Amino acid sequence: MNDLGPRLGGLRRERGMSLSTLGVHVGSSASMLSRIETGDRRASLELVLRIALVYGITLDEVLGFPGYAGHEVPSERVTHSADMVVWRLTRSTVTPQPYKVVYSSADSVPPQPLPTHVGWKWVYVLSGRLWVRRGADDVVLESGEAMEIDTTQPHWTGSTGEGVTEILMLMGTDSKRFVTR
Repeated sequence: MNDLGPRLGGLRRERGMSLSTLGVHVGSSASMLSRIETGDRRASLELVLRIALVYGITLDEVLGFPGYAGHEVPSERVTHSADMVVWRLTRSTVTPQPYKVVYSSADSVPPQPLPTHVGWKWVYVLSGRLWVRRGADDVVLESGEAMEIDTTQPHWTGSTGEGVTEILMLMGTDSKRFVTR
């Protein structure tokens, strides 16, 4: 942990980002970030997590932990837009792939046309309310509810617009459906 400050500085410089720009993205001052990078101040876990999100990398990568032996490290573990953040929850490349997805209340407008792709996804609502559009059908899932979605059919998932929605999602190819007992 002694090299965390210099590691954070190196990650920032690799991305060509100024202290001021990073500060805006993580809600911190440039001077505090500078003190962290030089080792004059310790970073909180909350700040390190926000920095990882801005850089689109895992906490393990920020902290410099090596990948797990025997597993290929996927190149994209965190993706985000202004309205949604998606975390890949495993380093394994097996299917189905598990994800945690957080939709902001602004992510409440289905695209036209609705997307399709090979496979399926299973969603479980952790908090909030999830709007699922399948073709012309609308379903709203509450916290604790789950649904399987055939992704070869037009579909979309997002917030109802009433607040943040958090889900767990499993995505797989059509031939790799999981069995419930």
